[in-house]
Amino acid sequence: MATRNNRARIVIADDHTLIAEAFAQVLKLDFEVVAVVNDGKALIDSVYRLNPEVALVDIRMGTPKAMTATAHKLARIIYYMVTTQQEYDATTFQKQEEHRRHQKSTRLHAQARQLGFQLVPIRVVP
Repeated sequence: MATRNNRARIVIADDHTLIAEAFAQVLKLDFEVVAVVNDGKALIDSVYRLNPEVALVDIRMGTPKAMTATAHKLARIIYYMVTTQQEYDATTFQKQEEHRRHQKSTRLHAQARQLGFQLVPIRVVP
């Protein structure tokens, strides 16, 4: 989905605003910079909304767990878009994610039964 002037759309993510803006200034010569963000949640939101071809991400941004979760979520979105050959659609993607979680849960329950265990849901009390 490159723009009319054939430049790829890019999202830049870095928790240091000055660095992110510097990258944007340099990269805008060759790319259409569609977003500059400073955290993983904003990165995911930008990718969902803007559907860029490229994401430049500081891998040390935020906590390691947050970036790992962000990377996994982005990978699932990209996998969805490649396998379905469709652009991102939040509702369809969410349904696919729920189906994937249900399948994983069903397999886990079956494996536990084979080992003689029963998985029982727990309720977390806030």
